Amino acid sequence: MATTDSRLALASLEGMRAAGVRFALLHGADRLSGGEVSDVDLVVGEDPVSVVRRAAVSWQTRGLVPVVLWPYDIGGTATVFLATPDASEGVQLDLLHDPEGVGKYCVRSGALLASASQNAALPTVSAAASLVYQWRKRTAKRDAARLGDLTRLAGTIDPRELLAASGAVTGSPAAAQHMLEGRPGLRARRPYHPLRRVSRLRQRLASPVGFWAHTPQAKIGTETARRFSRFLVCAASQPTPSLIRQPAWWAATVMPTRLRPGVFVSHGPLPRWRAPDAVLTGSSPDEAAQQLTSAMNVRLRPGTPRPGDARLQGLGELPE
Repeated sequence: MATTDSRLALASLEGMRAAGVRFALLHGADRLSGGEVSDVDLVVGEDPVSVVRRAAVSWQTRGLVPVVLWPYDIGGTATVFLATPDASEGVQLDLLHDPEGVGKYCVRSGALLASASQNAALPTVSAAASLVYQWRKRTAKRDAARLGDLTRLAGTIDPRELLAASGAVTGSPAAAQHMLEGRPGLRARRPYHPLRRVSRLRQRLASPVGFWAHTPQAKIGTETARRFSRFLVCAASQPTPSLIRQPAWWAATVMPTRLRPGVFVSHGPLPRWRAPDAVLTGSSPDEAAQQLTSAMNVRLRPGTPRPGDARLQGLGELPE
């Protein structure tokens, strides 16, 4: 999964700023400005759902529509995937919003955002705050090589500034002390409580982040999936099996994609055991892709029927 065009990534940030969303880059401003980017790590001043709703119109005027919103941490952090209307290009924005610092990185989004100058052309958290964030992130991911790089970078910053940033962002000077002492401090991943895992799985099953579309034509299904595969976590296309095989096919192939930030496009006869989220009637890959991005975007709007609702079958009935 990746951002396919840094210019579109910059346009998405311009759209957020025009919509009044407070945000700052967590790192990588130079790479983004230089056209080298995969995903864009941001800290935001409101929950990601509110960000998407506030910025949607501004993004649309810049040729981008949100198609997937993927909550992936208990603190409120989420990834939003934007696409051009024909899904030829995409942008991945990782939106950190964790005021209490209860997520897996244990960083406070408010402190990170407060360290940035909102008057800058491209708001970026302070160098010290960015190092603290990256240190906690790489510690959680047990990335020893990257932690070594961050230790070397810590030597270029005033220790007092780094300690103050660590205290504000994490509530403790430990991250800065470990960097300054060259101690990676790798720790085991903090496991989720079993009941929390069950709760998250139940929520995913009720409101999958992925999408299942169907088209009669194999060529259109394959091309549509290929376009989305450039920026989503997963995308695939397969023919509809016989009715007797559809329950197993749905459970083993379709549903796992819908539980992730992905797109599954079946083709051939319309599945009868379960209804897809949308039926694509376009006679060309461009038309089908535009119908699919529209359907995925509509699902993210307030008060929209959830996946599988009959009103999403037949895209001519979708609200503009």
